Amino acid sequence: MKPICVLCFNDWPVYPQGKKNAGGEMATMHLARAFAAEGYTTVCIGNLPEGSCKIWGIEFIDVGPSYDLRKGLDVIRSRGCPYYLFCATLLQPAFEARHDPLCLARIMISHSPFVESTGFLPKTASLVPDYLVCVSYAQGQRIVDSGAEPSRVKVVRNGYDPEIYRYAPPEGRDYKQIVFAGQLSHEKGIVFLMEAYLNALQQRPDLKLSVYGKKTGLELDKQLDTLQANLPGFKYHGPASQEELAKAFSTAGLTVFASVTFETCGLVAMDAQASGCPVLAFNVGGVTEVVRHETTGYIMTEITSEELNRQIIRLTDRPEILRAYSANCEKYCREQTWRKTACDLAALAQTVLDRSADSAFIPIPQIEIKSLL
Repeated sequence: MKPICVLCFNDWPVYPQGKKNAGGEMATMHLARAFAAEGYTTVCIGNLPEGSCKIWGIEFIDVGPSYDLRKGLDVIRSRGCPYYLFCATLLQPAFEARHDPLCLARIMISHSPFVESTGFLPKTASLVPDYLVCVSYAQGQRIVDSGAEPSRVKVVRNGYDPEIYRYAPPEGRDYKQIVFAGQLSHEKGIVFLMEAYLNALQQRPDLKLSVYGKKTGLELDKQLDTLQANLPGFKYHGPASQEELAKAFSTAGLTVFASVTFETCGLVAMDAQASGCPVLAFNVGGVTEVVRHETTGYIMTEITSEELNRQIIRLTDRPEILRAYSANCEKYCREQTWRKTACDLAALAQTVLDRSADSAFIPIPQIEIKSLL
């Protein structure tokens, strides 16, 4: 019998069926559904404002805003079944299960650029769990360089849901339509994008931009209604479901992944490309491992709104380039599903049991993006 897969969210509020979840919570949710699809009994533990529930064949256990993990893990222990523990970003679940004989493997999955977000030093964060999993080589190298134990660091990539993000071919796309999906924050680059878009409109008034995401208190938030009333091509949709984003990606000509600070992976870029929508992004962190430069999208080395403006105009003026990128998305961006991620993580957990596998972290050579331009 397969072990139970127990996934612990961090202490942020989680809404299993809602639109309010951040990227890390969505990744953990998709991973849980993938484990369930692979035939594992799957349990999620977290701060669930809407209470405990069972959906998609997954049991969700609420431990409240006090993050009473012992309460949740005691439910698992009471059943007497062996389990794999996967904790998202925070180390506390691994500490709680450290001496539990029923816990066969403790794996921490970091969605943060800095392992210090666990509340512990990098060395500690890598030695408490059996493995510290990163979602890109850029993130893994950064964490090893910060002092983590190399032999305990592994890279397992995030995935996408092929049932939600279905590939849509180049034909029928609107190559004047741009999509942004993410928090409306400085870090996610929405200010750069809006500046670039407004400047581009002066030269290309037929450009359209749809923005999906939660407001974060920027001064820009107050201007969105006015912009929407005065710019026929601009639309702010607010927080969106995965299905709404999939629909947007299936018809748009370009997704702008505008993050200006280190990104561990870039889930939006993965989902967009899996849907056949090319991505324009800055060279930040693990994004270059997701977006194939001048194949499925374009990577900008200069992180400015001026460069973003130039590339938006250049690419939307040449739809033949975007059509080629879109066609390449089907070839290169459909393999890494969440079920593959789940299988990779289950295989990693199995190595904890047999301890025969080589656990050394082997960094890949860092490709200078300049050589690709």
